Amino acid sequence: MFRIGPVTRLAGQTVGIVGCGRIGSALARKLGGFDVRLLGCDPYIASFPPDVQPVAFERLLAESDYVTIHCPLTEETRHAFDAESLGWMQPTAVLINTARGGIVDTGALVDALQEGLLAGAELDVLEQEPIDPKSPLLRMEQVIVTPHAAWYSEEGRSDLKRRAAEEAVRVLRGERPLHCVNPEVLERLRRASATGG
Repeated sequence: MFRIGPVTRLAGQTVGIVGCGRIGSALARKLGGFDVRLLGCDPYIASFPPDVQPVAFERLLAESDYVTIHCPLTEETRHAFDAESLGWMQPTAVLINTARGGIVDTGALVDALQEGLLAGAELDVLEQEPIDPKSPLLRMEQVIVTPHAAWYSEEGRSDLKRRAAEEAVRVLRGERPLHCVNPEVLERLRRASATGG
């Protein structure tokens, strides 16, 4: 059973969003009606969503009651949540990761939770998947672990299929896909096409 101590209302809390791109911005819009203070950290965007105050990573961790991760896993973000950065968080804070498991150092997170440096964690992704059945995370009352399925709803599943089909149609028409994982390939194809190669 999940236990996090006293349950407080969301209104008046501070939510820190790490990664304010498409998904982080969508979350900010959804949280807009809950009377929360929104902090955001993302070095790769020029303008933040309305009502999101851009702050440095350390400040976001220090001031947030909930920290939610929505950035990609890169060499720069791997283990961004390590022993040092988890130590910047409040002992009453909750860490939420629905992005990529490698952004959080699992060992450091386990230590922080065991030492009471964090109130809890909600993990839809893990550094090691599937999770080792002996992982201490599975025995901690203040941790929720889901199998990268927290997004699921019947409507979400239908949208996922439709959007994948729409992207395939765009590519077949010679159009640029909306969500390209490797845009450098498109640029190489464009150059090759322009030179007849």
